[in-house]
Amino acid sequence: MEFVPGETVEWLRLDGHFNFTADPQEWTGTRMRFDISREGEGTRLRFTHVGLTPHHECYDVCANAWGGYVADSLKTLITTGTGDRNNEVRNAEALQQRR
Repeated sequence: MEFVPGETVEWLRLDGHFNFTADPQEWTGTRMRFDISREGEGTRLRFTHVGLTPHHECYDVCANAWGGYVADSLKTLITTGTGDRNNEVRNAEALQQRR
């Protein structure tokens, strides 16, 4: 885990329990990283799932889901104080794309 206030937040996935992939531990050992920087009068947030690569079974579904969480839920949380941490509709759509 790495934490540099105003710059970086990163954590390591130690365990996993997926129920939609052959390997429920697929993300174990990967890292979720947020890099924060000033951009003009605003702030730029860059998210990277380090270790999530196209060879992972969940790659397409997970990459799309992360986009929803970061672009929609996290943005809503920051701007309104309430996010949507478990959007069942978005997750169902991502899973449907996988099939």
